[in-house]
Amino acid sequence: MNYSGKKSRLKTALVLSGGGSLGAFELGALKVILNKIIPDVIIGTSIGSLNGTMVALGAPLEDMENYWKAAKKSNVFPLN
Repeated sequence: MNYSGKKSRLKTALVLSGGGSLGAFELGALKVILNKIIPDVIIGTSIGSLNGTMVALGAPLEDMENYWKAAKKSNVFPLN
């Protein structure tokens, strides 16, 4: 029940972690997860927030995969 006393359906959250290159690993997991569930909310930190934003915007996973395959350290971490 929610605060109004009405029954509410459970929501599904997709939580993505940070960790630089783990963003590429996360994408592999997303390809499996998003074939099974559609999250109501996406939460992420650091690189997980970037992946989460792309998913929330509806970016094709193939485009995200191509980015990660071509990514260089200087693209992901532009500071010296």
